[in-house]
Amino acid sequence: MPERRSFKDFFAEAVSIFRKNISVFLLLTLFVFIPIALANVYIVDRIIDTELLNDYLTNFESYLNTTDYEKIANLSALTKQFSTYLFVSFILSLFSLVGDIVVIKTTYERLNGKNRPFFEIFEDSVKQYPKVLGIFLLTRFFISLGIFLIIPSLYMIFLFGFVIQVVVIYNIGGFRALRHAVRVSRIDLMRVVGYKLFPVLLLIPLTSVTSILFDFISNKFVVDAINVIKLSVDSLIMCIGTILVTLLFFDLQKYVGEPVDMLSAENYSSGQS
Repeated sequence: MPERRSFKDFFAEAVSIFRKNISVFLLLTLFVFIPIALANVYIVDRIIDTELLNDYLTNFESYLNTTDYEKIANLSALTKQFSTYLFVSFILSLFSLVGDIVVIKTTYERLNGKNRPFFEIFEDSVKQYPKVLGIFLLTRFFISLGIFLIIPSLYMIFLFGFVIQVVVIYNIGGFRALRHAVRVSRIDLMRVVGYKLFPVLLLIPLTSVTSILFDFISNKFVVDAINVIKLSVDSLIMCIGTILVTLLFFDLQKYVGEPVDMLSAENYSSGQS
């Protein structure tokens, strides 16, 4: 039985991969994370009328079964705003998915001694995007039912972390990859959860510092700029989680065998089946 690697080993290797491919991650931040952060700050965060929302939360009981036309109009406006908010957030999550694919490809290539430039990896990621999209939509469907299906939703969230590895590395469709991801994750799903969430702990100090800064800054432009920088750095740090899960995926492969054939380097690089 192969010896299990410790988190310390995985984390050290993840940091090494991140450091050796820093140019890829910086360009990923420039072309993916920063635009998404700008959209969040200047579009998503301004969709909902905060005054209207605060009035609703403060006077929640008065809104229940109300016949007041103004309150009914406010409820209707808030409903539309929340619907728009969820839709725009979903669209942005589709763009962030490209970033995940780029990180997985970069990790895989570093493990195999390859060192391709960012734009080649990005081009391949876009080509493979449709294969990941189906399982991504299924995952988001379960998440949307999370109130009623908490356990399945949580399982799908973290299982998706392994499904995307199979799709990207073996270049096969998401639903076909699901069976293999289930086999791999069944061995140690809690490690997947922990490794994926670990970078969130790194964000806590950053969030605390920015919150303190906002108490002393009144200039709206400066606040927005700090928010954009923070969200971009958050995404960059979360890349560590994706690298960790990718490394864990390769480690757990040793315990389940390999039901799919590795594609040739040519097929892998082209992003085509």
